[in-house]
Amino acid sequence: MNAAAGLVEVRVPDMGNFKDVAIIDVLVKPGEKIEPEAPLVTLETEKATMDVPSTVGGVVEKIHIAKGGTVSTGTSLSPCGRKRRGLLVR
Repeated sequence: MNAAAGLVEVRVPDMGNFKDVAIIDVLVKPGEKIEPEAPLVTLETEKATMDVPSTVGGVVEKIHIAKGGTVSTGTSLSPCGRKRRGLLVR
């Protein structure tokens, strides 16, 4: 988390022994308001297709990945501004 800016980096969770997992869809846009557990991207491995949920609610500041690209465990997807006491902290 970038405490000074009130941002939380949302990262790809541990998906097992997979590297370079395909991004088949990006489900959010910069400026979009999201809730915790909202799907951010759809990834596809050799064995499964899965949506990666946000770990926080807030506003998507920017997207660090693109459809057609690849990610691995720990890759930053997006910094999100968190809501605190009803206010959005960016």
